[in-house]
Amino acid sequence: MEESKDQYTVNDRRIQHDGSAAEAPEPAPEPGPQAAQPAPEAAAPEAAAPEAAATEAAADEGEGGARAESQQAEKERARDGFSMAAGGETSIDFTSFAYSLGHAALIFMGLEANPDTGEKSVHLEAARQHIDILGMLEDKTRGNLSAEEQEFMDKLLYTLRLSFVEVSRTQTAG
Repeated sequence: MEESKDQYTVNDRRIQHDGSAAEAPEPAPEPGPQAAQPAPEAAAPEAAAPEAAATEAAADEGEGGARAESQQAEKERARDGFSMAAGGETSIDFTSFAYSLGHAALIFMGLEANPDTGEKSVHLEAARQHIDILGMLEDKTRGNLSAEEQEFMDKLLYTLRLSFVEVSRTQTAG
């Protein structure tokens, strides 16, 4: 089956010319995080070369296991490329993302100092929004988290909600 849209041609390789079904091709790897943000021009050729080589190597390998290992290695390189693009910091995972939202909520509740100013100030609406975002994130990821990630989310939300109630009472009483 061939369709042409603009300059793209789509070939369905699942169906052979004799009408029999062929083995479904593996989906193309999704672009890594560095594709979303343009990399500096000096680093672009270096970052693209290993990924292109890994993609070619994966296409040349015939066995599914070797291809899966190659794709896993490519994902790790993409993750490393993201951390290098972010100034050498480690790449972010679910737990560190949730932690950063929770820490921001603590700053807005005045329980932690603002890292920019070193001062503590209370902004309850901003703290509530961060806690609500974490609650929404927990709802949307339910059943998709590891046991450790779920336990972390439960404890984080419990702690933040209790702290919010305490700070709210202090603000209304004072």
